[in-house]
Amino acid sequence: MVSYNKPNPLATFIKDDLDYFATLEDELFDCEECVATRRSGSSISFSEDVAIQEVTCISDMEISEIDNLWYTQEDFTTMKAECRQLAKSAKSARIKESADICIRGLEEKLNGRKKKINRSEAIGAVLCEQDAQFSYGEQNPEVIAQVYQEFASHCLDEAVEQALRDQEAALAIHDLPSNSSSLSSQGDGCTSSIPSLGKLGGRTMLIA
Repeated sequence: MVSYNKPNPLATFIKDDLDYFATLEDELFDCEECVATRRSGSSISFSEDVAIQEVTCISDMEISEIDNLWYTQEDFTTMKAECRQLAKSAKSARIKESADICIRGLEEKLNGRKKKINRSEAIGAVLCEQDAQFSYGEQNPEVIAQVYQEFASHCLDEAVEQALRDQEAALAIHDLPSNSSSLSSQGDGCTSSIPSLGKLGGRTMLIA
């Protein structure tokens, strides 16, 4: 294995693009509270150097090594069947989450109706506001954005809370301190030292 560093020519361009889209977002949600919330939250930074590490080519691996690194079609078929059975059991309250059972990733099958209702309400509110503005001969995209945000903000809050729970679960698997993660609700930077999750080991999270 050989490790070496070289300059990252894309770092500057990526940062410029992020700044540009952040400005567009502030203009779209042009209210003091929204802008302040986004600017005071976590941020993303890119290193000027890229660390590159050589790995074994797949053509040089043993069959057993390949099987341990990648899922097969049979693995996917088995996981899908397990997901369907797990979701069915969770809906009927026959099982509960435990150290061996996790329903993370099955929310679409368990709470799909709630998600559709939230989306329909948000779209309906936006269309109603557009109709009202059209009737009065007005055109105010800021108000439309604010109307949508009123319906979507709680979904964002729930997503952030779930992401933080996922962070804690990932850290617990590898016995890492909470400051080792790239995700933080009030972080100044973004640094990740979480090792890659292997195909086997730890608590299994079935993803539909």
